[in-house]
Amino acid sequence: MLFFAERHSNRTAEYEEVAAFATEYFSILANSTTKLDVKLDDLRNSRFKSALNEILPDHLDEQLNLAKLKIYVDENLIDNLDELFQRKPKQGQHFTLLVALMLMSHSIDVRPYGKEEMSQAQLSKFCFYEAVNPVKVGAIFNLYVANLMIRNSFSLTTESELLTIKGTMKKVQNEISEALGSASWSRSGVEILSNIIEFIGLPEEVFVEDNYAAELSRFSGFEAESDIFGKIMKLRASNFRLAERHLSARDSYFKLIATFHAGLNHLTLPIMFFQPPYYRSDYPTSYIFGFLGSTFGHEIMHRFAPPHNQANWFSHASYNQSLNCYKRSYNDMCFVLTAPHDQGASENREETECVDGENDLKDNIPDVEGARAAFKAMKRQLGEEKLGQQAIEELDGVTNEQLFFIANAKVYCDKKMNDQAEFLKSLRNSEDSHGAEKVRVNGIARQMSEFATAFHCQPTQAMVLSDSKRCFLFN
Repeated sequence: MLFFAERHSNRTAEYEEVAAFATEYFSILANSTTKLDVKLDDLRNSRFKSALNEILPDHLDEQLNLAKLKIYVDENLIDNLDELFQRKPKQGQHFTLLVALMLMSHSIDVRPYGKEEMSQAQLSKFCFYEAVNPVKVGAIFNLYVANLMIRNSFSLTTESELLTIKGTMKKVQNEISEALGSASWSRSGVEILSNIIEFIGLPEEVFVEDNYAAELSRFSGFEAESDIFGKIMKLRASNFRLAERHLSARDSYFKLIATFHAGLNHLTLPIMFFQPPYYRSDYPTSYIFGFLGSTFGHEIMHRFAPPHNQANWFSHASYNQSLNCYKRSYNDMCFVLTAPHDQGASENREETECVDGENDLKDNIPDVEGARAAFKAMKRQLGEEKLGQQAIEELDGVTNEQLFFIANAKVYCDKKMNDQAEFLKSLRNSEDSHGAEKVRVNGIARQMSEFATAFHCQPTQAMVLSDSKRCFLFN
């Protein structure tokens, strides 16, 4: 018992030392001021200068005169942090690894600033914070973790599994391609679709460890490295080199956020979408298409909906008719909500709040059309007969077509969905084109006749639209 007490006491003291290090670290950041235009040759911190010299020749044109290059930096910040890491190397290691764990789990935001616009002084401190944090969504750390996942049999980390899921997504893309071919406004649509660059899961090159052995070796002995500051600067050099190999476009491997970048024409579906509870290779086909297929279809469809559509598509009456149909359909989605009573009133009052179909158009169209493409791909793979069959033994009475919509709803459902205050706030949020979760789930279901068929809805029920009120971007 005494042994455990002493061990606990030692561990508590160790925690307190790391906490004291963190306090000093952030105090240095808080007291930083910015100095502009320091020449590289004039930097007084020799180790920082050496690290920059290691990075810059790889990053800049060799014809530049590096000696005359001016650096935007607070030298006191560099000196003070360097001194802190040298004075308390053990605590510095623990602090850095702690930051790494927090960022990996996304469980806490440890950045000193949020999304608000930063002053130049704040920007300088923020940039250095990023620099001394070796795991802040940098290419080298992404590759490092990706390799750990592969070596430790993490889900979907074999090339064959990756090819299987890419094949599934390709089927959704094929449905969109076929629909584009039938649309009078989209003569260039099929070519545009084929030019979208897709990053699904992990990039294939990380499965070959030799490709990045030299860069990954920089992580060896990281925990035992006495010169933690120097190690970090070398890792930043690796990030610059890897960024030049276009790996910086894949800086979101480990986020649960699917994205479409219109400027780069990039679609990203990160590896975290392919982990339980979102995906397993033995999940029913209908679930995979409902969850992942719809998500993938949504991101592709951003390219064909405002504001990422081709300008000349607006000259086609059919395209504009489709947009107006979607606006009207979502405008017609209204909800009766109970509002807090006015001062002096004895009872709460009821208010009717409607969706802003104009504001949410750029996500409503991808929601519906992406789900449509995914359902068609599922139907083509399973066959008409299996749609009405039970999906899996454990879900008694739930058919494949029903499970598709259940999985699709799971993309948007969360614990705030039935919070009336949050729902009202989302409905009134004109700065976000994503509709409230309930609107997105019901909006897709209402627009798809397949939902009414799957759940045996009657024509007069609220979740059923007549054929004349359903909207189609391609027909």
